[in-house]
Amino acid sequence: LLLDLDSSTDTALRILSGLLLESDTVVDVWYLLSLAHHGACQFDDALECIERGVQLIHASCAEDPAAGEQKLAEFAEVKAAVEESAKAMGQDLMEGVDDDKDDDMADA
Repeated sequence: LLLDLDSSTDTALRILSGLLLESDTVVDVWYLLSLAHHGACQFDDALECIERGVQLIHASCAEDPAAGEQKLAEFAEVKAAVEESAKAMGQDLMEGVDDDKDDDMADA
């Protein structure tokens, strides 16, 4: 999806936000939105998307625990990249991101 948008993060953000208006319970949309925010250097927004995606995974992990673990690992990778990028750019990340979720993602 992001490649089809000609590398335009603004367009990707707009389309993905529109998808959330249709349904905000699709984990993959939150994942792609976190990537788009990361690409736009909107690190706090990326972390919020990651947090929401992780919450959704936990709410539905009983259905397919293996898939839940894989998704948690994917979100953990993006979170690490976001934090590294923010640090490299000298940006402080928002306070209040649930640190307990970090433990959940590390367990994946």
